[in-house]
Amino acid sequence: LAALPVDGTWSGLAEALVCGEDAVAARPEGLFVRRLVRAPESRGDEAGGLPALRPGGTVLIAGAARETRAAVARRFAESGAGHLLLVTGKEDGAHALAAELTAAGTPATAVDAALSDRPVLTALLADIHEDRPLTAVVHTGAPLDETPLDQLTPQRLAETLASSAAEVRLLHELTEHAELDAFVLFSSIAATFGGVGQGAYASANACLEATAALRRAGGLAGTSLAWGPWAGAEDTEAAQVRRERLGRRGLRLLDPDRMLNAARSAFDGGEADVVLADLDWSRFAPAYTSVRPSALLSELPEARTAGGPAAPASPTSGLLDRLAEARTEEERRERAIEFVRAEVGAVLGHADGSALPERGLLELGFDSLTSVELRNRLNSAAGAVLPMAAFMDNPRPAALAELLLNELPGVEQPGTHAPASPTAEPGTFLSVLLRQALDKGEPAAFVRLLGDAAAFRPAFTEPGRAGDVPAPVQLARGGSGQHLLCLPSALMASGPHQFARFAAALRDAHPVTALPLPGFLPGEALPGTLDALVGALSAGAADALGDGEPFALVGYSSGGLLAHAVAARLSARFGARPVVLLDSRPLDGYTPADHPWLLEGMAARMEAVDDTRLTAMGGYLRLLDGGTPEPAGLSTLLVGAAEHRGGRRVTWPLPHTEVTVPGDHFTLIEEHADTTAAAVTAWLHDTGQFQDAPERPER
Repeated sequence: LAALPVDGTWSGLAEALVCGEDAVAARPEGLFVRRLVRAPESRGDEAGGLPALRPGGTVLIAGAARETRAAVARRFAESGAGHLLLVTGKEDGAHALAAELTAAGTPATAVDAALSDRPVLTALLADIHEDRPLTAVVHTGAPLDETPLDQLTPQRLAETLASSAAEVRLLHELTEHAELDAFVLFSSIAATFGGVGQGAYASANACLEATAALRRAGGLAGTSLAWGPWAGAEDTEAAQVRRERLGRRGLRLLDPDRMLNAARSAFDGGEADVVLADLDWSRFAPAYTSVRPSALLSELPEARTAGGPAAPASPTSGLLDRLAEARTEEERRERAIEFVRAEVGAVLGHADGSALPERGLLELGFDSLTSVELRNRLNSAAGAVLPMAAFMDNPRPAALAELLLNELPGVEQPGTHAPASPTAEPGTFLSVLLRQALDKGEPAAFVRLLGDAAAFRPAFTEPGRAGDVPAPVQLARGGSGQHLLCLPSALMASGPHQFARFAAALRDAHPVTALPLPGFLPGEALPGTLDALVGALSAGAADALGDGEPFALVGYSSGGLLAHAVAARLSARFGARPVVLLDSRPLDGYTPADHPWLLEGMAARMEAVDDTRLTAMGGYLRLLDGGTPEPAGLSTLLVGAAEHRGGRRVTWPLPHTEVTVPGDHFTLIEEHADTTAAAVTAWLHDTGQFQDAPERPER
């Protein structure tokens, strides 16, 4: 990390290449490295784990983490704070919490205000009564963002930084001359260890830590607490899935009360930057050093022991040596499959990858983030360049091994020529035009072009031909709940992978199957009519069901229109079935092309947008344009995102129940998929149509 090319810096960088460190910071004073060391033992029984404050003052508590903010506010109330000022950018329970604290004896006020707005924050601080001066500021952290680095747009990065780093910097500037007893910033271990899909989130939290260090350097109060994941209050299936997923990586969930007590060590020791996490080193250390050794953990004996020997200098050589020892092509293939299965098992936290069933990655439990992790591990260990497109089609380990063999450098047998990799980048002429159309503010004209181009692709007009619709993709098995048949969006990012996290939250509670839309992969025909499409999808849905198996249709975004149409078509055979619409609306009067953020968001979630997907999107938008769902007497749930863009909330013209869940159009099935799944499960239970419905989770 070179701050500036000052005298002496570049010569020092040459030393960094041979110093054995995996990360250094080059500064005028020399090279700096990071080490984790044990913090002093916490006394934990004083002031409830929080800094001692002058009595009668005001504590300002802000940040996006609702549960964390509530826990901190209650702890300050117990510690005798004179007044609590809860600042939130939107109504998310802060007013109810303020009323609760006031009733319990601690005056509290909730204010809806944008902390990144200087005039607003200036006025807010000026309104603090002089009899209750500001004595402490606590920011409870940034909202989680898990956008993979190769999908991270400048806009997304700016939004993530603005939601925390900009707020904290402004709080620092406007309170710099106040006599504060504490300025506490809740960071995340993502800033310490990094994390797959957490480039922006880690950067935002690193900014918080830098602000604390800046204040300390100026003689001001400043403490950054980098937390591991907190345990939530919910004891639901989704919460259990989250616990298990993190546990496989060696991250145990933190008990809030216990960790707030442990925070005392930060204030006792006068440290500006403290990490508070409960790590299973036997799992975490090997995973953290799997790609390259890291000296960050070298001062922690338990981490050194758990991490094992350092990785070899060339991670590729082990695989290449094993392949070179193979005497036949079949043996070579078997060794490649063994290698891929071992890597799949390592990502999922299984000691023996060979014991995993031969299923697609999505059904094994992969989502977009773990797919990126697997891609990175395979590319690093094998010296290959597998694109993310190779992981989007739910490949099985054996298929990935075949792709890997085609991509490996220097492993062709004499006299042979490896076939062209099916992962080779398809034509991207239209993707270049997409970028230019968005830059020029003309997405509507571009989408019309895509619709015209789609007319020249092969199309089917009668359902029932072999290959009309891709095979259903099983995402989750087990459970006594209804079988959820999921229809993805009809935009460019369409595919079963869109439901990966949603399905993971429902594993062992509901069987979940995705019904891919035809035409988004090379060689697939597009539907020529809406009737042919609905008929083909209905046939695929029926084939995915067991005899007498209860089911419900789920549609995401524009896929909600298709979910409703398929449910209506199937009702003649199976009776009326519930329909769940995830942030869906009719396209009549609402054209996605008129809202560039929608196309930007889709494009940002793909490593490469190929011409096949773009023309498929154009064809589907033309097919669905102006369509209005017909009344069919279906029980319908409309799940709307709390953060809506484009100036309009989702609406549905037929009778329905509506719930709002955290997140935006994209994140409600990504970062917030657990909450969305819990809302869907609760409603399905409430419909009372199936005796086999699972127990209703706590809400």
